[in-house]
Amino acid sequence: MKEGRSFLEKLNSRKFLASAAAFLASISGSIAGIVTNNETLSTVGLVCGVISAAIYAALEASVDKASIASQYTETTVTKNETKNTTTNLTKDLNPQQTPQKTDTDED
Repeated sequence: MKEGRSFLEKLNSRKFLASAAAFLASISGSIAGIVTNNETLSTVGLVCGVISAAIYAALEASVDKASIASQYTETTVTKNETKNTTTNLTKDLNPQQTPQKTDTDED
């Protein structure tokens, strides 16, 4: 089974770099809010930092799920109720059966 991506490969991924940039921008917004004594800016920066981490975690989970799903296949077997009816019709229409003699047939 293929091992997951290494830690260094994850650090160089575009998803991680975009998430890190968003997180750093959020932190700088929070610091700017603290320096200027603007609580709204500070709170928005904190919330965006948490959201960027959550988005990265969700994306990594979806990539891992897709990787696992591509390695395994699931087979589902269901019972078909009409199969018996089809089989019975096939038996009734079998051309190899000898015809039954009726009263109207004469030799």
